[in-house]
Amino acid sequence: LLDTHLEDAGAIDGENGTDRKQPVNVVVVGGGYSGVELALNLVDRFGGSDGEAQVTLVHRGEQVLEYATDHNRNAGVDRLKSAGVKVMTSTSVEEVLPCEDEDGVISTLEKQQCVVKLSTNDDEEANETLLPTTLLLWTAGATPTSERNTGVRNSVLPRDAMGRILTSPTLNVPQHPNVFAIGDCSRPK
Repeated sequence: LLDTHLEDAGAIDGENGTDRKQPVNVVVVGGGYSGVELALNLVDRFGGSDGEAQVTLVHRGEQVLEYATDHNRNAGVDRLKSAGVKVMTSTSVEEVLPCEDEDGVISTLEKQQCVVKLSTNDDEEANETLLPTTLLLWTAGATPTSERNTGVRNSVLPRDAMGRILTSPTLNVPQHPNVFAIGDCSRPK
């Protein structure tokens, strides 16, 4: 499914998915065990440290694997660094926006690309960043912290009574086949 999504987005070409048509920018949200493991597996799959793919791990907390033992956290951080994963801590996803093409036309989810609006708190100074994204993977919790109730629970995606995104058995949203929800925020049918 990952290769199909990236082919549809125009990021890869070829039977084995190794021919790059454009840079692959993958953003993994959530710096727990799932997010760290996913980011490292994506680097292994796409060779992120050689410049063909950039994998960015975004985590709201001050450090990734914050509930792990010191040994496990240090091993994870060392592995992320050696793999070339860009780690952004103390950073929240404020919004996921549609991507504009070279003519300034805003695309929809059908184009399989988006821009992630991030907010980083560095020493009492808030900075906003727009991060173009070929593939956005969410491993963080599903409960928004904003009083505005923005984010996944305030999206156009279908949800059950508990607010979980309804997915097919392959974890994609039937009405938006290139959108996937995994973990606590989803409920497969």
